[in-house]
Amino acid sequence: MDKFFVICTVEKDIGQVIECLKPFREMDLKVDHIETRPSRTQPDACFDVFVECAGPAGDVLVRQLVKRLQPLTSSVGTHLVPWYPKTISDLDLSCRDTVMYGAAELTEDHPVRLDNNCNKTP
Repeated sequence: MDKFFVICTVEKDIGQVIECLKPFREMDLKVDHIETRPSRTQPDACFDVFVECAGPAGDVLVRQLVKRLQPLTSSVGTHLVPWYPKTISDLDLSCRDTVMYGAAELTEDHPVRLDNNCNKTP
């Protein structure tokens, strides 16, 4: 399952924290974890709110969420977590796109073939 993180900075007020969480509920997003801490930039006046979400993190969805959060926060940032294989069968999904040394796509003048540091075996 895909994950993405959202980091918002809001005024140091519980009401502001609740307001910044409403778009997650309105968009029916699955929230796995919520964390607040004093802001790094303004520790006396603001909170940073970290929200970890599970589910498909398409660009359109994340842009819609950021658009809804912008009026409620002083800053919004997102981070998409890249896919990582967890089982051997997951590796099969990525192996079909792997370019091997002997593949036709890697011509003799390709930088990997010319780089002596790359070609050393441990």
